[in-house]
Amino acid sequence: MATRQANEIKYVETTEKAWKAIREQWSFEVDRPHYRSESPLHDLRLNEVLFRFEKLNCFRSFYTENLLQSSSALAQEPNLRDLAKLQADGAMTVVGPDNRILTYGIELESSKKTPERYREKVASYYLARRIRGVIYICSEQEILNSLARIDTEVRGENKSFLFTALESEVLKSEGKMFFKSTQEHGIELI
Repeated sequence: MATRQANEIKYVETTEKAWKAIREQWSFEVDRPHYRSESPLHDLRLNEVLFRFEKLNCFRSFYTENLLQSSSALAQEPNLRDLAKLQADGAMTVVGPDNRILTYGIELESSKKTPERYREKVASYYLARRIRGVIYICSEQEILNSLARIDTEVRGENKSFLFTALESEVLKSEGKMFFKSTQEHGIELI
């Protein structure tokens, strides 16, 4: 393990040597391990969101982008394949109201990007198969509003499956979370 520092936050990264000691803990093969994060602060914030998701009764699993990119087995899994290709920040499975396992792409947006970049990513999600939708967790209302406008443009007459919430709301939620949609429906995770 190696200790690093990013903007006054210390964190630990796995090294190749440490990987040999922990790789057997996964129930699937991790044949292309990535040892470094391209954006440590983003990944630390995403972990805070993940810790909150893990407290939900409906929660079943979460695979980070790094893990989706590190495992050929996960990248070939039908419910995760498109999310791995899209380089989603994560993939989360939950138990739905009808006891079916539902898969969502997870995106943490902590900085505003160009409309074209959002348009490309959102359009790609609409082409993805075997996912229930994508949950965008945004650091600012302005980002959330931009995504909602682009979702309305991109989906046309299709039913929206883009769900959004502010990061601050997700982190302070207790017992359940609600994610808004650009249409009348949203999703509530309990």
